[in-house]
Amino acid sequence: MIGGGAEAMRHGPGAGPVVQHLVDDLRRAISLGEFRPSRKLKIEELRRHFGVSAISVREALSILTGEGYVSAFPQRGFFVSAYSLETLRDMTRVRGEMESVGLRWSMRNATRDWRATVAGAYHALNEAEKLVREDRAVHGVEWDSRNRDFHLALCAGCGSPTLLEQVQSFYDLTRRYRLASLTDTGTPRADSMREHQEIFSLVLEGEAEKAEETLRQHIWRATSDI
Repeated sequence: MIGGGAEAMRHGPGAGPVVQHLVDDLRRAISLGEFRPSRKLKIEELRRHFGVSAISVREALSILTGEGYVSAFPQRGFFVSAYSLETLRDMTRVRGEMESVGLRWSMRNATRDWRATVAGAYHALNEAEKLVREDRAVHGVEWDSRNRDFHLALCAGCGSPTLLEQVQSFYDLTRRYRLASLTDTGTPRADSMREHQEIFSLVLEGEAEKAEETLRQHIWRATSDI
């Protein structure tokens, strides 16, 4: 599985299963807009809701603070981080450059197994994009996960674990903006499916420069509807 180690690292070396599950549940709730921006995250309320200890809640919120989902203020507590379009666009530009480098290096190192990984991720994403247009509430998270798998697969052959970890981190940091936009607009951006198909075709054809630029533009356009 691509990036599994980095996912475990984000929870911290001392985080137990209870905290890990709580981090995942809270991240998902924030990403889907169940906990809206600037909402105060009360320790006691979360403890009762999730049936865990106050210590586990504090540890989970501290991890999410490091990921950018939550903001901590002295004497005030924890809040869902407010949206910042300027910050999102900055992160998106950086993400676009990193993924472009990852794809470039992957195409230089291209193997049959890497192409098969990209093909599998693309076809799974293609199915998810069809489903999410039918019911975003049911299929929204799956669509984003499949989209994540495809983008990580494009970089999976780069030969740099450090770059892969950073690509995954920036994708995850922008996830809640993407899912919030999906909640507001109802479907992914209209050209998303076409762009994914174009990137996939260019990869199979070995058109490295065109694939890299198409990927970069695709990622930059992700903020156009937000």
